[in-house]
Amino acid sequence: MAKRSSHKITIVTIRLLLFSLSLVPFSVLYGVSSLMALILNNIDRVPTNVYFRRNIRRVYPEKTLDEIKKLNFLYYRAFLDYIFEFIKIPRFTKSQMKKRCKFENLDLLKEKFKNHNFIICYGGHIVNYEYQVCFPLHMLGYGMCHLYLDHPNSKINEISNWISKVRSKYGAINIPSYSPLRKLLELKKEFEEGTSKYKGYIFGTLSDMDTFDDEPHSVPFFNKELEVMTGAERIGRKFEMPFFYANIRSLKRGHYVIEFKEMNPPDKETNPFAYTDEFVRLLEHNIRQQPELWMQWGTPRF
Repeated sequence: MAKRSSHKITIVTIRLLLFSLSLVPFSVLYGVSSLMALILNNIDRVPTNVYFRRNIRRVYPEKTLDEIKKLNFLYYRAFLDYIFEFIKIPRFTKSQMKKRCKFENLDLLKEKFKNHNFIICYGGHIVNYEYQVCFPLHMLGYGMCHLYLDHPNSKINEISNWISKVRSKYGAINIPSYSPLRKLLELKKEFEEGTSKYKGYIFGTLSDMDTFDDEPHSVPFFNKELEVMTGAERIGRKFEMPFFYANIRSLKRGHYVIEFKEMNPPDKETNPFAYTDEFVRLLEHNIRQQPELWMQWGTPRF
């Protein structure tokens, strides 16, 4: 009983904290973000700092220690901005959200949707990838699905429910990564029966996480070998989806542009992982634009 009461108190406290933070102006939150980034950047033994600086040194051997520390600060600041920006999403109106995240190449997507019900779109953990969930606001009549990490036996608590609710605020559909085909088959059936409320769906997936496959596929990435997940390509090919990549760049703090780039690797007929390889190439190009935005630098990737 005491444990249950303690759990409820913790949940209530967290929800109150999240609600309170959502009311704080961005000018204050960004000030806090910068201050916290400055503090964390100067604690050399923080594991994230160790991994970040090691990764950057291996990828950019020409950078000096001062340059690496400056990039480390910007990385922390972007990561903290990402957290605050996610907390603020429930407070945004549709017009505010559309101003903060714009999309490019929507006409190309519409052209592809003329012959396809689904489009698969790769992405990386680049700040702020969470804003992609507002896609349905920019292309009325089209839906969005996105994979999220979960496990069928995990306890669904109030915090995970809150996160799912935030991600679906603008119409995006949350699909657990352990069973993506079930939902896709349901949506496919709706199209076949003529009951779908949308003209098509874009299927978003973040594929730059570590893989635990017994026989992982390795791809050159910053002149190193990166083991990557290939499930997204198998799903895309199974449903005969066009492949795209969501290239994210930041115009200024809190404002992003997502450019949809069509993927058309020359070896797609002979290489079963051609789209995965192309994804990694596009991801590297995206990261090089603004390295501080990639959230995976703080993990042992290289």
